Amino acid sequence: MKKILLIVILSSFTFINSLQAQDDIVFGIDGGWGFLDLGADDTAQIIANATSRTTSYAEDSGAFVIRPFMQYELDETSAFEIVYFFTGDVKATYTNSRGSASESYNASGFDLSYLYTFDEYTFKIGVHTSEVTGAATLNMGGTNVAVGGATSGSGALVGFNYNLDKNTYVGLQQFSNLGGDDDADIIYVSYGYKF
Repeated sequence: MKKILLIVILSSFTFINSLQAQDDIVFGIDGGWGFLDLGADDTAQIIANATSRTTSYAEDSGAFVIRPFMQYELDETSAFEIVYFFTGDVKATYTNSRGSASESYNASGFDLSYLYTFDEYTFKIGVHTSEVTGAATLNMGGTNVAVGGATSGSGALVGFNYNLDKNTYVGLQQFSNLGGDDDADIIYVSYGYKF
């Protein structure tokens, strides 16, 4: 098994190096902080309906986001980008007169976008397919409430980068309809590096 894993890793590096030898393909990674709204208000309403009690919620404002990517440069100003992204956990706590319960949410998915560079700015527009994962059930004062677990779907993304030099940038992006939920979004502030 270790030999197979080693062969797969070495083959992957060989493949990536052969792709990087082509001037029009660029690999990179960016990371930063995502201000996340992953739909805790919807879960609070589900709990309120199931327990017949007004339910409040509090959630973390965000979590880290990591995005390894590959860009295919069409020319000096245009490129396509394909990305795998994932977030850290965002904790939500729900409270009503029967007690309180907590869960952690996270999101992951792929996005595809078109990039246009003008001077030191790069603008992007695209689509993503993503999944938001949380608890399937919560126990609220002895009552088990089915809250869904995972949702998946697609949405739009927009953003821009300020290019510090040829290989580094800072950026701001918004992912809408995360996990297919109209109310779930990420506003993401990042620092990126192209290899």
